[in-house]
Amino acid sequence: MYVDDKTMSVLGQRSDGSTRDELILRAYASPLPTSFTLYEDDGQTQAYLGGAYRTTDLSQQLAADGRTAAVTVAAASGSYNGAPASRATVVELVTDGVQASSVSLNGNPLPEMASPAAVEAAPSGWVNAGGNLIMAKSEVLPAATEKAFVFSLETAPADVTASFQCRNATTVWGQSVYVVGNVAALGAWNPALALKLAPNGPYPTWTNGKVKLPPATTVEWRCIKRAEFAGTSHVDLWQPGANNVLQTSNAGDAGTSVGDFAAGGPVGALTAHFTCDNGTTVRGQSVYVVGAVDRLGNWDPARAVKLDPTSYPRWTGTVDNLPASSQIEWKCLKRPEGAPQPVVWQEGSNNLLTTPAAGTVATAGSFQP
Repeated sequence: MYVDDKTMSVLGQRSDGSTRDELILRAYASPLPTSFTLYEDDGQTQAYLGGAYRTTDLSQQLAADGRTAAVTVAAASGSYNGAPASRATVVELVTDGVQASSVSLNGNPLPEMASPAAVEAAPSGWVNAGGNLIMAKSEVLPAATEKAFVFSLETAPADVTASFQCRNATTVWGQSVYVVGNVAALGAWNPALALKLAPNGPYPTWTNGKVKLPPATTVEWRCIKRAEFAGTSHVDLWQPGANNVLQTSNAGDAGTSVGDFAAGGPVGALTAHFTCDNGTTVRGQSVYVVGAVDRLGNWDPARAVKLDPTSYPRWTGTVDNLPASSQIEWKCLKRPEGAPQPVVWQEGSNNLLTTPAAGTVATAGSFQP
């Protein structure tokens, strides 16, 4: 079992308080039969000394011809307080240059899925997850029932690689640029699994290294902007226009595929000067502006734009790439410089900025004196 400082505590409990009852087994396909006995208890008491525990035998074997691999989760024996009577079983099979053509469970075929995320969301299924990894998941079954997974294997296709570039991708604090698309390597259109780029194009052009893609495939994709914290599916801004298209060959490198946030017109050719008056602060606190557009954080204090105390307690700053010919609601706020909370909001109704078609505009808000 792998335990990190965020997922589980040393007591075997998840630090976020959530419960995940599925059994996840990672097995390395080998013609040498291997086995392991999993011991489980309540993770809190010493009741296991009195026999309050459960054991499950796990085994794997790759056939001599390399065409099938079997992973078996035997029927569980014993019990303890809080032991799940039923659960899903997830097998992550690590292979060497092969992939699955089908997977069965107890003799019944499992449905093939488009991505690891689809497997996680479905009651059962399997997917070639890339990187010599096959994922297979059972439906929720009694722990006392044996689960025999059989993987039919075939030679994996030759690697096809490509790199991606997103241009005119200006961002705010806590935000990055990602690529999401219709293949597993690009998240299968799930923004939470999108491929993160780096602002080394130079900024505001974002790029990445080589990514393995399926051969002979039409890859549709887009640039997106979203918060950097893992697992979020909320997209702050999609690249406008039609999907980008990359056609991969049977093998080799497909070069660099380019997307552009300025496609279909400039992404905001307008600049605004913001002023927040009466912004008295304490040590470690600063004044920010936040509002109803991406460049102002979409009302997320963590992504607000920091101002400077140019004539304290007056704070000012300039924000470019705002949408033209728009009405933008915004407010001043105070928060710690290294954390999004706690927030002190400017009182009263929202400030309203009406932007012209182009050029520069000034707008101001104020805390109560």
